[in-house]
Amino acid sequence: MENQALRAQLEEMEDVLDAIRNGRVDALVIPGPEKDQIYTLKGANQSYRVMIETMNEGAVVLSREGTVLYCNRRFAEMLDLPMETIIGGLAANLVDPADRDVFKALRERIFQEETVKSEFWFLTVERTKVPVLLSMRRFSQEDLDAVCIVVTDLTDLKETEYQLKEYAEELHRQNAELNRRANQLNSLAAELTMAEHLERRRLANILHDNLQQLLVSARLGLETLEARIPDNSWQTLKNVISVLNESLEVSRSLSIELSPPVLQQGGLIQAIEWLVRWNKEKNGLAVTLVDHGTGAIPMREETKVFLFSAIRELLLNVIKHARAMSVRVDVYPPSPSENDQITIRVSDSGSGFDPARLNNEAHEQISGFGLFSIRERVQLLGGQFEITSAPGQGTSVTLSSPIYGAVETDDVDQMMKKKWTGDISNPPVSAGIEKEKTGANIEVMLVDDHEVMRQGLSMLLAGYTDIIIVGEAPNGEEAVRMARELDPDVILMDISMPKMNGIEATRIIHTERPNIRIIGLSMFDAADQAQAIRQAGAVAYLNKTGNKAELLSTIRNAQGIDPGG
Repeated sequence: MENQALRAQLEEMEDVLDAIRNGRVDALVIPGPEKDQIYTLKGANQSYRVMIETMNEGAVVLSREGTVLYCNRRFAEMLDLPMETIIGGLAANLVDPADRDVFKALRERIFQEETVKSEFWFLTVERTKVPVLLSMRRFSQEDLDAVCIVVTDLTDLKETEYQLKEYAEELHRQNAELNRRANQLNSLAAELTMAEHLERRRLANILHDNLQQLLVSARLGLETLEARIPDNSWQTLKNVISVLNESLEVSRSLSIELSPPVLQQGGLIQAIEWLVRWNKEKNGLAVTLVDHGTGAIPMREETKVFLFSAIRELLLNVIKHARAMSVRVDVYPPSPSENDQITIRVSDSGSGFDPARLNNEAHEQISGFGLFSIRERVQLLGGQFEITSAPGQGTSVTLSSPIYGAVETDDVDQMMKKKWTGDISNPPVSAGIEKEKTGANIEVMLVDDHEVMRQGLSMLLAGYTDIIIVGEAPNGEEAVRMARELDPDVILMDISMPKMNGIEATRIIHTERPNIRIIGLSMFDAADQAQAIRQAGAVAYLNKTGNKAELLSTIRNAQGIDPGG
């Protein structure tokens, strides 16, 4: 009997627990020492209710139709509305009109998905917009099908984002200004380089176009007096001519050092090759040039001029300070990773130095193109500069500069680079047909842009009966036209002239009339110029400062020399 009673009590307790689990019990009555106590099941959720009411997020429960069934105090505070005004109303009325369609679609979507998050603008009682993040989740229990929403106020976050955006815009403006100023410095550095180069050109042109031409003309004039002056006075005249020749050589050397013609007429590699030869002849410095495939890469004129000037200064530093008798110059072409930058490395095995000295301006001679100046200009041009050196361990200087992918710009010497655009495909009918000559006289045409030079040559050659001056031309274009008309035996052709240079004029004349022998003339004793005009069709190349006997011999023997030989 006792076991049956216990079994019955156990079954009763299990029924009670099952009823509690399934929500069929609203309250429990617990006997106490003085009186019975009643505990409602709602009291079990009190801690959760307190948490929802006091949390810093808004909490809202909506019916399937969008009616607000519940909201906590924090949500009411966000909108500055009484809770009783919110509860029972439509949630859509609390949303900014621009967002209501999206809100409605999202609310309907929640019944197909478990969770949805999105940002909206809610309206306060004063119709002020409040940015919020809604986290929605469906809630279903018995006959209740609702939407539970956690509302996060994004006002502070949006203000922070707005400030960050303002800071970003200000930073962008400052970066743009810095880039603008950097570009200005870049342009100024390039302009400074070109200004120095053009000033060198101007001085070199003054020497070439004025002083040297006058000296040559004076010497030619004196040489014409040879047959008229007694033998006892000829030595004095020779001494004067010797002084003129020395003056010409000094002027010519200074002109070349100021502005080598190859720097204007050729590319960077050709200019460095000239610099290598010049250093060997003038300073005894053996320079090995290694071109790693730059070829004829087009670059801006100021880039070429700057790199040439920098290399020249670095080689001069080797002579002055490193006490090394051999140097290596490596030229590397741009690669995609280097952003179109050409790289130059000048290395020697000399005495070396501490590169930290460059960081102290007091230790540097910063005028001209010293190391400090080279570094600053490279950086202003958007390039890089690096020195590897130590006392007793030699020096390696690496510099790079953008080439900008542009062809050389027009400047003072552009006239020397222009190619003849005239029509040589249809030369005169007589082209290539040697005219009948009378007698043994040699008909000579003079081509030079300096009138005083033409006059000097004319005076000198006029003293020889076997030579006849048949015409004079001041530039290459006129030389081509007059060669077609006069068909002379020999043309004395200056190289550096306006409108069309002597090399291009030689090429055209030789193509049309290969019987004409052309002798190139220049103030510059440059191997590259000599090679260029010979390749164009000239039979010889003479320096204007050369002696009279060499000029006469070349004119008289020109017919026996193969063009281009």
